[in-house]
Amino acid sequence: MKKLISTVLFIAFVLCLTACGSTSDDKAGIPVPESENYEEQLKNEATNNTDTPDKELVDGETNTASSEESEMKLFINDVEVPVIWEENASVAELREDASKGDIIVSMSMYSDFEQVGPLGKKYHSDDKQMTVHNGDIVLYNSNNIVLYYASNTWSYTRLGKMDLPEQEVIDLLANGDVTIKISR
Repeated sequence: MKKLISTVLFIAFVLCLTACGSTSDDKAGIPVPESENYEEQLKNEATNNTDTPDKELVDGETNTASSEESEMKLFINDVEVPVIWEENASVAELREDASKGDIIVSMSMYSDFEQVGPLGKKYHSDDKQMTVHNGDIVLYNSNNIVLYYASNTWSYTRLGKMDLPEQEVIDLLANGDVTIKISR
């Protein structure tokens, strides 16, 4: 009987050690997703996002407004870029401002992984610590829009995701400052 209990405890101990041996966290305790698990992480973030109760996950994509009049478009140096916009208060404010006229932002390259530009006013923000990746669009400090062509970890409000292959995003953003236009 003692041998059986010892064996069960040993197996439980080994399983606990195996489960704790994750290599996907950095030293600060911030998840660093592996590239093949990125889509899974996006699904989990969308599912666990409790500040937007009307947000649903359907076949791995976020529901967006389907009517033509609520559609918002992004142009990078006059090239239209498809975007899957988040459904949150920040995007709603951006959409409202874009319906009054195009929002044009002069962007600047920063640290070989992003383009950042001032929006000219403060927007509602619900910043959360997150790791962003190629194609992500975020609000930084309530008044700057940031487009990513590589990864970074900081506190942001997620605005959307460019629906382009990784290399196309790099080609659009990594070759000098750009101008973006957000319109309806």
